[in-house]
Amino acid sequence: YAGYTDLFKSTNLGVSWTSLTAIPGSGTVREFAIATNSNQVIYVLKSSGIYKTTDGGTTWSNVTGIVPVASASPEFISIDPNDANNAWVVLSGYSSGNKVFMTANGGATWTNVSSNLPNIPANCCVYEPGSNDRIYVGMDVGIYYKDNLSTNWTLYNTGLPNAPISDLEISPASPTLLYAATFGRGV
Repeated sequence: YAGYTDLFKSTNLGVSWTSLTAIPGSGTVREFAIATNSNQVIYVLKSSGIYKTTDGGTTWSNVTGIVPVASASPEFISIDPNDANNAWVVLSGYSSGNKVFMTANGGATWTNVSSNLPNIPANCCVYEPGSNDRIYVGMDVGIYYKDNLSTNWTLYNTGLPNAPISDLEISPASPTLLYAATFGRGV
């Protein structure tokens, strides 16, 4: 899959590409995520909103809801690998209190779970499988985590340089290892 103004799919290692049905909204695709338990469920982030398909890209729905995309740019999305209805979106920019939004019903409604996160850009997130919905968020300075057992975010930065975190990954082969890619300071 590749995103530009719409989403494109190749089934032959990139020899040829087909465009999925046009995604509503303006702007280009900033990020997308495909559910691991159903490749028919895809969430797409554009500057104009959050869009979702449940039929592999034949039809799209705007599921932005209360997520304030006019004041903060949707930057990254992470989906629970066991339940495609659970997803987290992080927002970049300096809109205080608008950093992380979560849905438990496929985007029908969203909950702001930003609570005590600092007012700096949030850049990425990753879901920890087998946890109590633990989510890690990479920000311009530091990584924070939260799960269903906590109301506030906890800073998780021992030994981490003060550099923007641009990507987070948890390896399926080693689910206890969190990898962080930084801007200018390596992985």
